[in-house]
Amino acid sequence: MAEGTVKDCLENYLKAYKSDSIQKIRDEKMQLVTASEFVQLHQEKLAAEREVEKLKKDNEAMKKALTEISDGIAEVSIDDFNNSSKASVASIYAEQALAAIGM
Repeated sequence: MAEGTVKDCLENYLKAYKSDSIQKIRDEKMQLVTASEFVQLHQEKLAAEREVEKLKKDNEAMKKALTEISDGIAEVSIDDFNNSSKASVASIYAEQALAAIGM
């Protein structure tokens, strides 16, 4: 597309704006987007926010499960002296996993 054509398209696109608004857009080097571009970007943002919320919920579920495992292992090691060494190793792994996720 020739530069003149691009400028003409921009001029047509900016018809809805007052000259002082156009100057502000140029001065601040604002990026204008079309409605379809805005919708696409907004949908991507919402999808990313939903993914973050899902990951937070998954993280909380994992923390809860690891805490329950760690607590259960502690009970097993107390109740069953013969399996206490296995429970101790499992407890160490559970505690390391909890530490890795900030618990």
